[in-house]
Amino acid sequence: GQPFDDDLSEAVNRASALDVLTVCAAGNGGNRPYVTNTPGAASTALSVAQTLIPPETPVLLNVDGEDYQTIHQRWSAPLEPEGISGQFQYGNCDGENGEGCLEFPAGSLDGKMVLVDRGNCTFT
Repeated sequence: GQPFDDDLSEAVNRASALDVLTVCAAGNGGNRPYVTNTPGAASTALSVAQTLIPPETPVLLNVDGEDYQTIHQRWSAPLEPEGISGQFQYGNCDGENGEGCLEFPAGSLDGKMVLVDRGNCTFT
């Protein structure tokens, strides 16, 4: 079930109301980031996980001479030794869709590297 209607999550939240800290496994979804199941998804649980990270590669992102630490995920396009360059875009570039939860208009991302925040929606 969903964390808000799952009986194990409800039990964790009720235990927390009695000042009991519940430590739960985040889930058993494999070696993927952002995978959490109940009861670890309970709003009051301390959820822990193990992963084989770092199969991802740390990469420096240089924007206007300023370096930023980023992670190249294994599902990303391969990196070329000379690097990549191009126009960056955050969401729709208008302050909207910063998480990429909404579909981008066809062709609006052609030739661009899009930066999105993660956490509130899934996408493929």
